[in-house]
Amino acid sequence: MVRVLVVDPQPLFAQALTSALRQPCLVVGWTTDELEAVELVGKLRPDVILTELQLADGSGLSLARRLAGSTPVVVLTRLTEGDILLDVAAAGASGCLSHEIGVRRLGEILSRSDPARFAFDADRLGPALVRAAERRARELEGAPGVLAPLSAREREVLELLAQGLDNEAIGRRLYLSAHTVRTHVRNLRRKLNVHSRAEAARRYLESADAAPEAVLHIRGPELKRG
Repeated sequence: MVRVLVVDPQPLFAQALTSALRQPCLVVGWTTDELEAVELVGKLRPDVILTELQLADGSGLSLARRLAGSTPVVVLTRLTEGDILLDVAAAGASGCLSHEIGVRRLGEILSRSDPARFAFDADRLGPALVRAAERRARELEGAPGVLAPLSAREREVLELLAQGLDNEAIGRRLYLSAHTVRTHVRNLRRKLNVHSRAEAARRYLESADAAPEAVLHIRGPELKRG
């Protein structure tokens, strides 16, 4: 039987899933925390990790990045697969499944997990969800003007930064750790040749790249450095 480690922010759900997946899987443990999941991987040696995106501490995508090339990480999310499929794949995860999937079907997919293949529910990932992923990819394609030097992820971070969100809030929105957000902020400041978060936000909001819904008031001194 495939050995599974369950990672979910809700203890009740994690325990329920642990019980429900007894066949054909062997759930070796569960946790709500990214760092504890990494520790449990070393102790329990699971064949695959089944994780939600936003965890009690950390994120499933950050966990996938940590374990890329070692233990396969499959995302089981409350969100729609098409909306997060590209982020999941880019993080190095080995699959993306929705809570819409049944327990039996989930067990079947996990029991056939292969690090060389991306796990998904063929019955769910139809044309509509694929189109949603393609649409999001087009939205993130190279933008002109001030955003041109930035990666797609850096553009997302900058837009949220311009709305006044701090690193923790940006991380929750993008399913990244605060440390990863801090790195993106540092890199985008360097690429934009600015010295503070407030200056980066102003540069974005004064450009033609700013989204229509972007907040047009910068709280300069209140924007934390980092």
